[in-house]
Amino acid sequence: MDGSSNTPVKGVVERSPLRAPDAPASGMRGMEMPTVEEEMEMEDRVKSQGQQISSMQESLIQILAMLKEKESDAPESSGRKAVKGKRKEGGPSSPVSTEGGESEKEEDDLNLGFLEEHLKPSYGKVKGPNILQNPLARSLFRTQVPPNFSSLGLPTYDGSSDPADHLSAFMLKMQLINATDADLCKAFPVTFSGHCRTWYTSLPEGIIEDFEQFTTLFASKFASQRRRKLTVSSLINCKQGREELLTDFYDRWNTIACEVQGISPSVAAGNLRMSTHSRELRRALIKKEHSLKEWTDLDRLVRKAILLEEAMAIEETAKHPNPRETSS
Repeated sequence: MDGSSNTPVKGVVERSPLRAPDAPASGMRGMEMPTVEEEMEMEDRVKSQGQQISSMQESLIQILAMLKEKESDAPESSGRKAVKGKRKEGGPSSPVSTEGGESEKEEDDLNLGFLEEHLKPSYGKVKGPNILQNPLARSLFRTQVPPNFSSLGLPTYDGSSDPADHLSAFMLKMQLINATDADLCKAFPVTFSGHCRTWYTSLPEGIIEDFEQFTTLFASKFASQRRRKLTVSSLINCKQGREELLTDFYDRWNTIACEVQGISPSVAAGNLRMSTHSRELRRALIKKEHSLKEWTDLDRLVRKAILLEEAMAIEETAKHPNPRETSS
């Protein structure tokens, strides 16, 4: 047979004479070779998996480093102490301390439990004020505060005085810029300080939806600080002292009278007449107390009596000077 008969036919795989007729050469018989596109896709897939493995390794290293740091700062958990106790009791032959056995699994479980306990967010566990939450509803922030808001010079409130006084002063200021309900809700907390600010920041998030609700919560919280209302009996108990000047007594009496609600000028004049020992004032009140219609009329009558009494005192001093001054 000539050499041309030994030339393999194109497309036919040469069989090995040492193998059985049905055995494929080099184990590749009957398998299709991958195309160039498939090889490139496989390479990309391998690279992607390698990157994922590297990323997982880096994350694992960070977790282990964090775990070591936490274990050095925090006390050991009861479960971890139990594992250490078993290691001491069992020794090297104990199944708890065997490498690759249950000890590694238990320790991994302890590590994961430690991470879950110390690294998970503690929402709802923190008590006290939370500066990150906002008690105002989101609907109140759809509009912006007027640009001239900062120039108002709003009053402040720390929770130690009458809340009604602060609310009244706040409203008088906000009327200057024609504030809306949302503006009032956003501006009111700016005036809080001290204990009042602590109360506000401890409110649940989004609980306040309008200013009426806001003022109700505010007044209810600080109701104990409301000033006691004065009555007519408080005015009756206000008496002029024996050595007290009429001008000083009237200022003290007038302060109380302004706090008493529902009292008329004529009734107040009768009370003032019984509370003073000034002859000039009592004489003037007897004549005109029933005809007084306005508080300004009563004030004018008292101021006139004060001037008259002071003039009489000066005249008396001029007639009867101090004996020490005359002797000198």
